[in-house]
Amino acid sequence: MASAAACPSGSVELRRVFTSDDPERLSFWRDVVVYPYEVHEAVVRGWRIAYMDVAPAAAAAAKGTLVVVHGKGACAAHYSGLLAAASAAGWRVIAPDLPHYGKSLNPGMPFTRSLHLTRELLHELIVERLGVRTAAYYGHSLGGLWAIGYALDYPGAVSCLVLEAPAGLEEFPAATAAALRDAWAVDATAEWAKSPQLLRDFYWSRRTALAPAPDGQRLAEAAVPAQQGYFLCGAAPSPDAEILAAARIGLSTAASYPPAAQCQRELADWSAIYVRDKYSIVSELIEGDPLSIRAQAVSGKLKTPVAILFGEEEPFIPMQASTATHKLSLRKDTVEPFVAELRKQGVPVRAVFYPGCGHFPHADRPAQFSADVLAFLDEFGHM
Repeated sequence: MASAAACPSGSVELRRVFTSDDPERLSFWRDVVVYPYEVHEAVVRGWRIAYMDVAPAAAAAAKGTLVVVHGKGACAAHYSGLLAAASAAGWRVIAPDLPHYGKSLNPGMPFTRSLHLTRELLHELIVERLGVRTAAYYGHSLGGLWAIGYALDYPGAVSCLVLEAPAGLEEFPAATAAALRDAWAVDATAEWAKSPQLLRDFYWSRRTALAPAPDGQRLAEAAVPAQQGYFLCGAAPSPDAEILAAARIGLSTAASYPPAAQCQRELADWSAIYVRDKYSIVSELIEGDPLSIRAQAVSGKLKTPVAILFGEEEPFIPMQASTATHKLSLRKDTVEPFVAELRKQGVPVRAVFYPGCGHFPHADRPAQFSADVLAFLDEFGHM
């Protein structure tokens, strides 16, 4: 385990790409992106898994283990604020990169790997190799669905679930999954081609538009708020917002440098898994399928206490909002029905909504978010 640093945060040292003596072999994720804690690597069934294993702060009484599972397109370094707060409060924190994300580079391995497989791989790593028999599991977005499914597959390994803006609370027609399965390669090419400016605007929830210049005589480009985007933290972004944006923008910037062949391959791989995993999500949530993660969770199979935390300005969930014939409400159509069904089964559930936050409350409002997570863990995270 790595000891906890006082104020850790990740960084993207893009200059390494342009000053490297061997840019052709330089890896963006291995050599350019710096994680806040020491990174370990394991090989499980041929898959490389990178992870941070952060010890409880020396001054804190040990409370247990928290496993942090990132969302689609993210990596473990994006949760440094929560890792630091949990460690300071006495928790051992294990934060893996799912296969094909971040430093879990797996060239040549299939992008069609399922979330079910990744649950098996991490179970073997965390429970069987690291010896963590029971832990609290936190999952964000795709990681939320991952965590619910893991608790269903391995109920004895999970003391409680903390779900930030989780997928998994709604279901989809089988035709939606089929369309995503068939289109992912084309969509991955479009993701690969996005410019740094387009990415920058999306990550900071803005768009570039023409507006009157101060002299009133011409039009000039200006940044205006967008309906969809990642962060709503304004002029003072948190380190976790900055690292995720810098990593994605930096990856495209590095890949645009002709000699950086390895960075180009990593951008292609990242784009492929980022797009493919939308299918991975939907394929586990098919309407009418008794094996749907949501259907299993509300049937009584999910026993562990659950905290669900959303930003009130959530732009991506419910995922079906873009195709629905009427406006869907995050609270009334997605969260409240799921909470009510779990409570019928006797599951302790808490739902928290953060005003002024979007899909990343942990980055938009880090101090309050970490405090709420730790309070829930103190009540339910010990087994």
